[in-house]
Amino acid sequence: GSYGETEIQELHFKNSITEGFFNLFVGTEQFPTPLPVDITAIELQESLESMLSVGGVEVSKTFKKKSVGFSIEFLTNIAPVPYISITTVSIIPASEASAYCVCIAGGSL
Repeated sequence: GSYGETEIQELHFKNSITEGFFNLFVGTEQFPTPLPVDITAIELQESLESMLSVGGVEVSKTFKKKSVGFSIEFLTNIAPVPYISITTVSIIPASEASAYCVCIAGGSL
């Protein structure tokens, strides 16, 4: 395997988002179909690993008081890796369409 520091990136959605879809990007590569905001950690992991620029990742999902978060650790592509970004397709309620955050952190959190 590769030696070096793994990179962790996080994606958070506000709890008030009840349903909807988002487009997932890693760098300039886009996942071919919109993903649901209620996606499981395994589904997000499989979606990411199917992208050419990603390699192996480990995804965990956490439920916090005000948000639902995904921690994505890049296991085979070492830091720096392309940044994850998203665009919203449809979010319910629509007033929360910008209530998400993508955070980048090198190494462990």
